[in-house]
Amino acid sequence: MSVTQKTNQSITKNQTDPALEELVSEAHTLFKALDAASTKIRDLEKRLGEIKAHFPFSYRVCKEDILNPLDADRAEMHKRHAEPYSYFGYNSYLESNIAWEEDDKSKNFRLFLISRRQEFTVVDFEGDPSECRSPLVDELVFKKLLIETDLATRLKFIEHLHFFIQKFKEHLQRYRISIEEKQIDSFDDTIPF
Repeated sequence: MSVTQKTNQSITKNQTDPALEELVSEAHTLFKALDAASTKIRDLEKRLGEIKAHFPFSYRVCKEDILNPLDADRAEMHKRHAEPYSYFGYNSYLESNIAWEEDDKSKNFRLFLISRRQEFTVVDFEGDPSECRSPLVDELVFKKLLIETDLATRLKFIEHLHFFIQKFKEHLQRYRISIEEKQIDSFDDTIPF
C-alpha cells in the first residue's frame, strides 16, 4: 500500500459522515426526551404515593375503530342483545387509557397503560342507527405499568400525561366539592353552640 493510499484511508476514517452525525444527534435528543418522560412518570408516582392518593382514575387517550370480521356467532349474540329493537350491526373499538390504580403485585397505586377491546351493539332506533350505551363485550387486551412499556409506546403515550394530570385534578376537585356540599346539606343550624 502506498503512502498516498494510507493517507487517504486515514483521512476517510477521521472524517465523519454528516448524516451519521445528524442521526447520532437525533438519537441522543430522543433518549434525553425518554429519560425526561421516565423521570416525570416516576416523580408523579412518587408524589401521589407519598400523599396516599388511593383514588382510582382512568383517562382515555384514544379509541380506535376495529374492522369486524364476519362472525355469525358474534352477530347472533348482538342480535339477541338488540331485542326488542331491530338489529343494525355492531361496532368494535380498541380503547387505550392511562390509569392510576392499584398494582396487584405490590398493592401500591401506579400508572398503567391499559387497552381494552369493546363491542357495542347497534340498533335501529326510530330510523337512526344508535349504539347501545354499554358494551356487550369488554375485554382486557393489554395492561402494563407505563414506566415499563417499550420505548416507542412510552414516547407515544407520554404526550398525554399532562392531560391525564389535568383531568385527574378536575376529578378530585369534583369529588371534594361533592363531599363539601353533602357536609353543608347535613348541617343542622337549629343546634345551639
